[in-house]
Amino acid sequence: MSHPDRLRILRETLAPTTDRGSWRSEHDEARQDHFAMVDADWLLTYDASWPHQIRINFPPEDSKQVRRRLVAAVRLMGCEVLRITTAAGTTLPSWDAATDEDEDEDEDEDEDEE
Repeated sequence: MSHPDRLRILRETLAPTTDRGSWRSEHDEARQDHFAMVDADWLLTYDASWPHQIRINFPPEDSKQVRRRLVAAVRLMGCEVLRITTAAGTTLPSWDAATDEDEDEDEDEDEDEE
């Protein structure tokens, strides 16, 4: 399936969405499409490098809904989830797994509250 078809499916599954811009390399061998969901505070990037990647920023309380909707979109796109990582690149064994990064954030929040 082509990149434009996969992007269309992703955006239709998460609709309504709005554009946040895009980037293409000089020879069009790499591409990123940025968009946001209108009804949720989710920011997404569909990166067409190899392998394709979907990056998403969302509030923690939306985790279950994000997982459900993204897994559905990925299946419709004819893709499979190979790896789930944090923004820092830490591989997660499962979607809801806690990381050292989470613990560091919790400690920072505790310090801020004191």
